Amino acid sequence: MEVGRFEEWQPGDRRFGLAYAAQAWHWIDPERGRDRVYAALAPGGAVALFWMARSLKGAQKITAHALLGFVILQITLSILTLLNQVPIPLAALHQITAVALFTTAIWHAYEVSGTSGTGLAPAGTP
Repeated sequence: MEVGRFEEWQPGDRRFGLAYAAQAWHWIDPERGRDRVYAALAPGGAVALFWMARSLKGAQKITAHALLGFVILQITLSILTLLNQVPIPLAALHQITAVALFTTAIWHAYEVSGTSGTGLAPAGTP
């Protein structure tokens, strides 16, 4: 465990497959934090930010709830697919739901970054 400000933390040669923050990203300087997290990610790595949906308004709240619903549906379909030895209709529904989940995640990210002005795209990207 390392204790200190994320903006001052040095990953050295280490790269990570996942960077996540639960209820804490708003404390990090948006410009420095965004660049720092992307520099620490391994190729194909992901960033996961968690916060309370009740502070979201309008489309942000709708997309957060839709995203949670699709995650629950996707997990349920995954379990059913395994338990039922992958019948074709269930497998197809599982894949369709995966596309809906991914699309909703992109939509939610757009809604959140579009209104907050602190999107997570690396500096210099449109």
